[in-house]
Amino acid sequence: GLAAVVRRAAATLSPHPPLSAVLADDLLRPLALTVALSDVATRGAVSVFYFYCHVQFGWGSAETGTFLSALGGCLLLSQGVLAPAAVAAAGGAEAPVIVAGFVLDAAYLLIFGAATRGAHMYVGLAVATAAFATAPALKGLLSRQVPRSSQGRLQGGLTAMTTVAAPAAPVVTTALFGYWAPRGVPGAPMYALAGVALVGAVVASSALSHPRLVR
Repeated sequence: GLAAVVRRAAATLSPHPPLSAVLADDLLRPLALTVALSDVATRGAVSVFYFYCHVQFGWGSAETGTFLSALGGCLLLSQGVLAPAAVAAAGGAEAPVIVAGFVLDAAYLLIFGAATRGAHMYVGLAVATAAFATAPALKGLLSRQVPRSSQGRLQGGLTAMTTVAAPAAPVVTTALFGYWAPRGVPGAPMYALAGVALVGAVVASSALSHPRLVR
């Protein structure tokens, strides 16, 4: 009846089945966690970016828009050109690119947090451009860990994990900003997110040493 149809639809839409499938696999679990940590760091920075730049540098919509436009161009450059070039330079191995990317994530977030002039943000953006190569390298590696028939379930699990984890990032970072900005440390959320990126580097290093990993 109608109740059965509703239950089936709810099961299809629920993130729990694909998420459980990823979490149950000791190879996919840490790799998926690295994806979630990367997403948390990115979303957290975006959620406070305008407020941070306004308080720290006096930026308005024009300055922030110019920077975000530059960031978009750097993202396209990184993922379209730098990412495949970095993997090729590493002998076709994504692992060193992934770990280095998380370290560079932490570096640019620290630069953002410590910036005292708007020009310093563009220095951080140069570092971020190299860091952005992590995402395609990680997704390429992940896709090789399951057969073609399971790609949909894998992507569903990754989406479910980020859906569960990502909402926490804006809540925490805005709370940190609200507490520390009046106390003269508006960059506190960036420092915290740099810590998240370093955790991602550690998790990635562990995941990439798994004996079942298909390189």
